[in-house]
Amino acid sequence: MKNTYYNDRGGSRPWRRFCERVLREEPTCRVRLPGICTMVSTEVNHLVPKAIAPHLVMVRSNCQGSCRACNRHMGKRSRAAVARKSIGGQSTPARALAFFE
Repeated sequence: MKNTYYNDRGGSRPWRRFCERVLREEPTCRVRLPGICTMVSTEVNHLVPKAIAPHLVMVRSNCQGSCRACNRHMGKRSRAAVARKSIGGQSTPARALAFFE
């Protein structure tokens, strides 16, 4: 399936308009990671990453305004989580569940 949201230069007109709308509605960073946040939204962060749910790329409720630093940091964490899932990594069970073992 061809991705219609991006072109060779990194964006499409509908995507740019969508980003402008999100940033206009949310001018301050919604992620606000301590120590790296610049507080001014300059990028759009996907709550459910594009790699997991490409059909939610242009859904407003899946997007939030983010500063570049927070978005890059969240992207690294999301890609790592996707990689762990794809190679079959399992999360550790909660300590409370050890009682049942």
